[in-house]
Amino acid sequence: LYEFPFKVIWEKDDTLQSTVRLAISVPKKRLSKASQRNHIKRLVREAYRKQKFLLVEKLLKENKSINLMLVYTSPSILSFTEIEDKISVTLHRLLDEV
Repeated sequence: LYEFPFKVIWEKDDTLQSTVRLAISVPKKRLSKASQRNHIKRLVREAYRKQKFLLVEKLLKENKSINLMLVYTSPSILSFTEIEDKISVTLHRLLDEV
């Protein structure tokens, strides 16, 4: 699943330890400075935290769990509002596929 600036990789998880396990990746190839990569990760984590209830709610209803990885692919730093909007669109697309 690809929704700029995120590439989403997910798989079903049968262990049911938690409904969603999240990993966030910002490749060094895109943003060379560690401080920039860490900043993006913080923004993505916060945007996901504010909107994860949609995904968790659906997974709980269907008694499923997934492993989710978000890969940031933009070569520039987007604002928090842009990232939040893109996370929202990405999660809605993911809901359709799960």
